This record gives sequence, structure tokens and C-alpha cells, in this order.
Amino acid sequence: MKTRDFIYLSKTTKIMKTGGTLNFLKRAGAILMLLAIFASSCNKYADDFKQLNTKLDALATQVAGVTQLSTDVAALKSQITSLASAVSALPNPTASIAALATSLTAATTKIDGITASLATLATAVGTKASAADVTKAVADVTANIKAELTAQLKTVNASITAAQAAMVASNDAQTIANNKAIVDSNTAQSAALTAAIGAIGTQLIALNAGTAVTDAQLQASVNALALLVTGQKAILDQLLANSNMYTGDVTITSIPEMRFFYGKISQIGIVSGNVVINTTNLTTKLDTVNLISSKIASVIGTGKNVTITTVAGTTLDLSKLVNISGAYSVSGVDVSDDNLTTVGGAVTLSYAGAYNLPNLTSVGGTLTLFNVLSATTPFPSLITSINVPNATATGLSDGGTVGIVSYPKATSIVIGGGVTIAPSLTAAIATTITLGTTSISGLTISAILCTTLNIASATTASGTSITTAAGCALDLTKVATSALGLTVTGPTTLSLPAMTSAAGGLTSSTATTVSLPLHAWAVPATLSAVTSLTLGKVANLVAAGNYPTLTTLAVTGTPSVTFATLLGSVTTTASNTVLASVTLGGNLSSAVITGCAKLTSLTTAGVINSLTIDTNAILAGVTLAHTHLVGATGSELIVTNNVKLLALNSGVLDYPKTITVTGNTLLASLTLSSYVTKLNEIAGSMTTITIGTNVLAGAYTKAVAATPTTSYVETTITSADLHTLKAFVASYKAAYITLSVNLDAVKIGTGTAATLAVQMDADSANVAIVGAATGINTLAEFALVQ
Repeated sequence: MKTRDFIYLSKTTKIMKTGGTLNFLKRAGAILMLLAIFASSCNKYADDFKQLNTKLDALATQVAGVTQLSTDVAALKSQITSLASAVSALPNPTASIAALATSLTAATTKIDGITASLATLATAVGTKASAADVTKAVADVTANIKAELTAQLKTVNASITAAQAAMVASNDAQTIANNKAIVDSNTAQSAALTAAIGAIGTQLIALNAGTAVTDAQLQASVNALALLVTGQKAILDQLLANSNMYTGDVTITSIPEMRFFYGKISQIGIVSGNVVINTTNLTTKLDTVNLISSKIASVIGTGKNVTITTVAGTTLDLSKLVNISGAYSVSGVDVSDDNLTTVGGAVTLSYAGAYNLPNLTSVGGTLTLFNVLSATTPFPSLITSINVPNATATGLSDGGTVGIVSYPKATSIVIGGGVTIAPSLTAAIATTITLGTTSISGLTISAILCTTLNIASATTASGTSITTAAGCALDLTKVATSALGLTVTGPTTLSLPAMTSAAGGLTSSTATTVSLPLHAWAVPATLSAVTSLTLGKVANLVAAGNYPTLTTLAVTGTPSVTFATLLGSVTTTASNTVLASVTLGGNLSSAVITGCAKLTSLTTAGVINSLTIDTNAILAGVTLAHTHLVGATGSELIVTNNVKLLALNSGVLDYPKTITVTGNTLLASLTLSSYVTKLNEIAGSMTTITIGTNVLAGAYTKAVAATPTTSYVETTITSADLHTLKAFVASYKAAYITLSVNLDAVKIGTGTAATLAVQMDADSANVAIVGAATGINTLAEFALVQ
């Protein structure tokens, strides 16, 4: 039943409608509303009438829906009656078939009861009866469905299953399985129908009681009932087809054979034998041939095959064919077989155009999709597409060696995950390819025009080579390992979010953007064109110098709990001539960012135990937010010879082993206040601080020697940069710290700026200053910093 089958009641026709139940409904509703208006003394008649009309229109539509439902249930009865007749005509009656006939009779009786209940429901609603009356009518319908029809349909289904089992007990387990699926589906449909009728009854009661129920809710309920009833009809159709069986081969290659089987047309829902149809000599009788072929739903019996030969200009209807126990072969011209789901043997298709079996799920042998009819009749240019998205098969063939397949003129290829393809798939002009397999190991894919290659289900790709069009969208989302290597040519973006290792190597000469968030990097990838590289959880050396085309590098290391397991590291070299941005995070043992002529951005996070930033020609600023690994040897920060670096802030670093800031000829701001905790004073534990040859400024006041009448005035070194370290340095004992600290532009009053070392050397009154030519190198000297 379709929505258009319902009676449409115009919303523009309001309270003045006349005729039949609808007029009565309107009048009764108007009286009720007038009483309500009078009782409440409201003065908003127009609005109330508008709301009433809306509800009554919806109710009228609902009544029409219930009436139509009655018609459809009557149609169900007709279906079951037909099924009963078919069962009665079956040869060799058995006890199961007799039980089936009895069940069918009982079902029709119960449907009569449902029809009467629906009529009562329509009358109750149509006369705007009390809520109790409507409730009772709905309950009658629901009770019939739940307690009677559902039970009877289950009995019918069980009887059909038993009858068919008796007829084909030793022949075909698949048919029995199919019937069970039909039974289960029918039971589910019955339950859904029950629920839908219950829901529509609830809405009718609510409307009767004046509760707001929208037109959309009412119409949706009626539509749902219509669809469910239609589904019940379809199920009964299939049960009816499955109750008819022809024992023996069905061969239709000539007009006499066609006439013979036309006389058997009521028996061939199931064929227990081979089916052979050849339309070569039947081009003038195709309508009759299709009447016969369209009845075949299943071919049963061990090794029973279906062989179809068609000629140009003909079509063959196999739209109800679902199951074949043996092999399936079609040659010449495509046929209507989209509903085929299971084939016990091999499938062989040999025709021009599209290979399309969207519902095929199981093939007991090789799936052969011919690229040529024969050695003398090639037609590869006519194979336009392949679509077998759900199939499983022992192998794939194009008519040659299994596993070596080529479809040079197919523009689209979709092959299900249960079809193993190896060692090669060639598709010269295919633009879209989808492979559902879980492994593409040992497979070479050559698809030089492919722009979308979806292999999202594959988890392994070992010894795999993929060649596509430039910029192809390649989906290898689940590939985790590649023991023998993976080579990808064509895609400019290569994302392998699940790959943990590629022991055999990962190679791409075209990928410019590469993302490997789980790759440990034990075997570095060969990426000759990469410009953007994102790595995560690395536990080995990332030598960025191997990728001279890199412009962006982001690396994180694996989480580590001990210094011994802190294995990830990153290095750059002068060969990284275009590297502009580096982001480091995770847990890394060390990072050495050096020699990058175009580096403008350096950002850190996570753990980096040792960081060196050296000789990066235009690097003006860095953002350091990393810390060190607790339990390791202490943090290291080495910033040297970055001639454009203007400022440096140590971020959150602490427990320093090494602080070196030298040779940064524009560095005028240094903040090291994050260092507050010294290393433990144990053997071999030493902190070294080296600062100098930058442009850090300060002020100096010399010491004033004591006189008989004046006290000694101590030297002061004023430097906001060094002062951030004063308290930290003061916490050390001399044996555990080494200092070599110099400022580059220190003035005494308004005098000429000089290095701190020079000013200290001239401060003869301060006897505590020793070796002044090197700047601050003792704790006492650092104590002079203000």
C-alpha cells in the first residue's frame, strides 16, 4: 500500500462539510466545542473553531487510514487463500503439508476477525464515540493481531518450513535456511504491525480526549501501517513462491521446451534440478520466457547449476532468483539478477557493460568476471564497471590466471571484502575503486587514472605496491603493519593512522603530506617529495635531514616512564634548506634543531630531555613548553648561534644539567625563571651554566674600598635577565655547579658599554672578583647580581 492510496481530506474544507460520517463528526465536534466555550465563558470563538477544525481534519484522515488498512488486511487474506490453494495442489501430500493447509484456514478466519475489529474501530472514531469505546475498539484490533494473527502466521510459517523440509529433506539445506529467514522476517513484521496499530490507537484516544496530536503524527502512523502491511504481502508472496517446486531440470532453448515449462509455471518457484536458458532461438517469444524465468526463486539440489545464454537485443528476468546450490553462468547479455545472494559453486559472467551483483554475498568457487569472451572475441572496451560490494569468493579471475586481473576499460570497480585479489589488479581508466578486503598483502594495484581508491578495511599491506593518478584520495585507514614493504605512487596525501611498523619500508615518491601518528619509525620511510611530515609515538631517531623537501615537521615520542625507555629523538641538518616550522612533543630523549636556513617557527611540548637550537639563520623566536623526564639525568637547553633570535624563555624547564645561551647576536631578552630546583648533590651530578656573546645588557657599580671614615660598598651587577637565576644559583654548593656568565652591553653610570667581564676586570676594589676576564664564574660573583 502506498501513501497515495489513502483518502486525502482537504484541510481547506472546514466545519461546514456535509455527508456521511465526516459531517457527523464535524457537527458532534462543534457541539462539544460550543459546550466548552459556554462553560468557560471564553470569547475567542474563531481560534477555537480553527483548532477544532485542525483536529477534526486529522481525525478524518485517520479514519480514512483505518478504512484503507481494512482493505489491505483483506488483501492479506487473499494472499493466504492463494497460498492455501497452492499448498493443496502440491504433489505427494505429507502430514506437514496437511498441517500447513489447516494453519492457513485458521489464519484466514482470524483475518476475518481483524477486519471486523477494524470496522468497529472506524465506526467508533467516526461517530466521535467516548474514549472508552475507542479504547475497546483499538484493544480488539490489537488483541487480534497480538494474540491471534501473530500466532497463526507463526504456525503458517512453521508449517511451510516443515512441508518444504519434507519435500527437499536431503537436497538443499540452503533453501531451508532461506525459509527460516522468511519466517523470522514475517514474525518481525507481525510484531512491528502490532506495535504500529497500538501506537495509532493511542493517538486516536488522545485525540478523542482533546490532547494535542499533530497531523504529521497521525499521518506518519497510518503510513507506517501501510508499509508494514505491504511488507507482509511481500513475505507471503515469497512464501507462496517457495511452496511451489519443480523436480527435474528446467531447459528452455526452443519453443517446444518453452511451451512445456509454461504449462509448469505454477510449479517452478523452486527448481530441484539444473536450469538452462538460451534465448538464441526465442527472440520472438521473450515475453513468455520471462514469465517463466521470473518465477524462479531458488535452485536446489547438490551441484545443480544455472546456465544462461542470451543474445543481443534480449533481456531475461531473473529478478526473484535468490539462491543457487551449484554454479551460475551468464554469457552474451546481462540479465536481471540483482537479488541473487548465494551461489554454491563458481560464478562466471561474460558479457559487455556493467557487472552488477549488489546483493551477492556468497560464492562457493571462483568469481570470474570475463574481460574477453574468448581468444578470438575480445571486448575489454565494453566492460564499463564492476559492482560486487558484498561478495565472498575463493578467488577473482578475468578469464585468465586467477588473481591476475585486468579491466582496462572499467571506469568504476567495487569488490567485496570476501574476494581475495593477488597478485595484481590493473584498471587503466578506472577513476574510483573500492576494495573491501582486510588484506592487500602481495598485491600490486595499477590504476593510473584513479582519483578515489578506498581500501578502508585492509589491516595489512605487506609487499604491496599502489600506483594511482596524481592526487588520488587513498584510504588506508586501518593498515597497521607492512612486513615486506608498502609503496604508494600517485597520492599527494598519505595518511596511515593505524600503522605501527613498516619493517619492509614505506616508500612514496609523490606524497607531499604524510601523517603517521603511530609509526615507531624503526625503519624510516622513503619520502622523496614530502613537504609536511607528522609523526607520533616515535621510539627511534627521526633524521629530518633525509627529507630536504620538508617545510613542516611535527614529531611526538612514545610515552616513557624511565630514562632507559626514552628513545625517540629528532635531528635536522643544513640539508633542510626549506624547513620553516618544527613542532615537537610527546616524550623525546633529545632534539637537535640545527642548520635550518628558513626555520621561522619552533614549538615544543611534552618531554624533551635535551634540546639544542643551533645556527638557524632567520629564527627570531621560539615557544618552549616542554619539560624533562623525572628520573633522568636532568634537562639540557642549548641555544647557540641563532643570529636573528631576539628573546628566549625557558618555559617550564627545571632540574637543569646544562644551560647554554651563546652566540645569538640579537638576543636581548633572557628569562630563565623556570629553573628553581637543583640536581641532587651526588657524585657525577653537575649543573653547567654558560651565557655570553648575545646582546644582553646591564648596569654596573664598582666596589668602594673602606676608609677610616667610610664603610666598604659592594659591587652591584644589575641585570633583569640574570636576576631570574639568582635564587636558584645561590642554592648550590660550589662543587656542584660550573658558571661562565657574561653580559654583552654593561654600562657604569653613563659611561661606555662594555662586556661584564671588562667591567669586572676594572673593579680593583672588589677582592672577591677573581678571573674577571671570563665574567661570572663563582657563586660569590653571581651573588653580586641585582
